[in-house]
Formats: sequence, C-alpha cells, structure tokens
Amino acid sequence: MYVGRICGPGSSHGVAGPVRDCLENIADSLGHLCDAAQELGGNMGRAGSPGFKWHLSNVQTWCSAALTDKNTCLDGLSRGVDAATRGCIVVVHRPRLRPCQPLRRLFAVAAIIFVHRPRRARP
Repeated sequence: MYVGRICGPGSSHGVAGPVRDCLENIADSLGHLCDAAQELGGNMGRAGSPGFKWHLSNVQTWCSAALTDKNTCLDGLSRGVDAATRGCIVVVHRPRLRPCQPLRRLFAVAAIIFVHRPRRARP
C-alpha cells in the first residue's frame, strides 16, 4: 500500500510523521462511526421519546468526533506533507473505502434524520 511505503524504512521523516498521525486519526474516526452504528442498532425507543433523544444525541456525538478526527488528519497533512504526496494519499485511500453494512445504515438514518428534523420557529 502506498501509505505504508511513505511511512516505511527510507521514507522522509518530515512525511512519515504526519502520515502516521493521519492514519491513527482515521482509525479513530472509523471507531467512532462503528460506535454510532452500534448505538443505532440497539433499541433506541420510539421517535420523540426521551430515550430516543438520548440515543440520537449519542449518535450525533460519535459522528461529530469522527468528523473532528478526519479534519485533524487533513490539517496535519496540510502542514507537514507536500501537495503531491497529499494528493496521492487521498487518491489511493478513497477506492479502498468499503463501508460495512452498519455504516451504510448509519448514513441512511443520519440522512433521514437531517431531512426530517423539525424546523425551529424563527424569533
């Protein structure tokens, strides 16, 4: 894998560190998404109930943490890695992403929640 070669023996120390950090952040991000998927897979209760709202808040927290980890990864790459290397990492990494079934469900439910959330009255 290309990223492994960047971090392996003989790689530039200036590139290897940020790439390793990025991989760790992406692994954390995927862990948060799996936590969110598990929360969705449990008994969330009826929509609108206090239990449902609590579970939904947990899902939102896990997804927010995943996005934060992703942004931390990209920020580290923007400071520590040249544009050509950064582009190669993104191009090589994207095709390898194969979301598991729980993540597909998570994204589908998140989209439904976003589209159907109640509108707040404007003051």
